[in-house]
Amino acid sequence: MRALCLAVGIFLVQSPTALAWGPEGHSIIAEIAHRRLSEEARAAVEETLGVGVSLASIGGWADDEQARDRNTYRWHFVNPPRDATTYDAARDCQLIEGEGDCLIAALQREVSAVACASETSERRRRALKFVVHLIGDLHQPLHAIGEDRGGNDLKTVVSMRTGANPRASYSSNLHKVW
Repeated sequence: MRALCLAVGIFLVQSPTALAWGPEGHSIIAEIAHRRLSEEARAAVEETLGVGVSLASIGGWADDEQARDRNTYRWHFVNPPRDATTYDAARDCQLIEGEGDCLIAALQREVSAVACASETSERRRRALKFVVHLIGDLHQPLHAIGEDRGGNDLKTVVSMRTGANPRASYSSNLHKVW
């Protein structure tokens, strides 16, 4: 485990672009997903999002939506305890008024909305945007652990070895660095 942490640390220091899971990371995940779609699924995505709208272009949308709609705040993560061996919705996905419930519940709802032909096209479009984003969040390890607020409470110092100011360092937290 220590060797893995050291390897990740060295990689992060040598690769400044690896510091962003944000819009770039979400776009990359969405592009990979898009390339794996069947022709039928690709046509359904185009019908839902519109001609010429790629999954990569909407990958980061839900983070902006979170700022507009605080009821979706908790949709981006799930907080099982570190020692948990199973997911327990009652424990890990509690609804907090004005903030929402959790990534697992939101993903289930949004997948159902995308698949429901009786939903409006606008509702299905919004749901697909969330699904694309939330799949990316689900694969960010710090979005799936409750301790230390997903790494936000673990202070770090990042030192760059390349670029315009190769000796510069800045304080951050593990979640942002990841």
